[in-house]
Amino acid sequence: MGEQRHVNRVWSLKVNTLAASPFLTGNVRERLYRSGGIEPNGTQIRTGCWFFSSEITFGEGGMVNAGCHFENREPVKVGARVFFGPQVMVGTSTHAVGPADQRAGHYEGAPVEIGNGAWIGARALILPGVSVSEGCVIAAGAVVNRNTEPHGLYAGVPARRIRDL
Repeated sequence: MGEQRHVNRVWSLKVNTLAASPFLTGNVRERLYRSGGIEPNGTQIRTGCWFFSSEITFGEGGMVNAGCHFENREPVKVGARVFFGPQVMVGTSTHAVGPADQRAGHYEGAPVEIGNGAWIGARALILPGVSVSEGCVIAAGAVVNRNTEPHGLYAGVPARRIRDL
């Protein structure tokens, strides 16, 4: 894992409590994220979003809807014009399956990348190490556990390509 930038409670208070507040305007929210090392880069981040660290980059012109959760222990790269529905979760870490006395074994992490123009539907889950290709639509509630091919609609658990776009 790269340099951990989440390190303290003050950072978490600023990013995950103050910036996430519904009482702030978008400009104030953006300034708070910037001061915490997260550069929105013209992407609107709505209320109630949560970040593990500042290990995330956003392209221009996207939107992160309310209640999204970025468990970004490892880097997350979000392309330009990417839209997230409400309560999407992006994870970058898991555990290996351990022995019978403790099934959650050692930590494993992998970055996530979401290509330009993608649309991630409400409550979709993007798992560690996955690349969502440009122009993809991930249906609401889908669990993406492997890389996608460009310009496709993916749905289901696990997510499968339903059709070309």
